[in-house]
Amino acid sequence: MSIDGRGPSLNRSADNTIAALKSKNGRLEERITVLEGVAKANADDRDSYMEQTAELEGERDRARGIAVEFEQRVSRVQQLHQPFPEPVQGYLPDGSYGYIDPACQMCGTPDEYGAPWPCATYKAATGTDLEGAA
Repeated sequence: MSIDGRGPSLNRSADNTIAALKSKNGRLEERITVLEGVAKANADDRDSYMEQTAELEGERDRARGIAVEFEQRVSRVQQLHQPFPEPVQGYLPDGSYGYIDPACQMCGTPDEYGAPWPCATYKAATGTDLEGAA
């Protein structure tokens, strides 16, 4: 007879219930182990993603700085390479010598070797040297 006096069938039922709970507990512990592994992998992925994002943001910021510096340099070239206010002497495109109007203030010399404006430097700085090129 059992301790509670209810007989062996109740003990068997309780034993079956305990065995089922132990089995379920084992499966839950296995599932917890799996989920902990997934969580760790996700955390590692997140950390890797965050590191890569920080590197890419740094590269982006450096590229922006380079672009700003480039724009400032191009702007300075454009400011320097402007047309001279009056015609200057120099060699014309056909090879003859005469007055060039407009002529670049920076390329050549205004009294003898003027260069037509827009000059090659100005065209390169503004991108007009590439127009029609394909």
